Amino acid sequence: MSRINQVTTFLTANTKSSAYLFTPQSQPDQSMFSVSLGLEGQNAAGAYASASFAPTTNGQAAAVYDMVQYVAQSCADVEKTIFKSLKRKGSLGKDIAILDGGAVTVFLMPAGSGCIVIKKEVVQ
Repeated sequence: MSRINQVTTFLTANTKSSAYLFTPQSQPDQSMFSVSLGLEGQNAAGAYASASFAPTTNGQAAAVYDMVQYVAQSCADVEKTIFKSLKRKGSLGKDIAILDGGAVTVFLMPAGSGCIVIKKEVVQ
């Protein structure tokens, strides 16, 4: 429960949130489960987050989350301003930039005149 609380509290901080749970049909203490979150910030565009949790052999849980948000700026501008402290790590295909944020990896994907920002982290 502590890992679930850690990740969901982080994702929903300072937001109004809603959730959709994907629960296992049987043996919940031995199975993976996932939650999809709708996040509404006070002065920010809405975001979608997904977190999945799986038990580990030491009785704890591992987690992975993705947070997705549209920004009405080009990905080049987003990289230069919002994520200026991150180093470019490479790309997925020709259009999706990968930025190294240490524990968090950020993907920037062009969408029309804006950019879809995807943050991903594996928590163990």
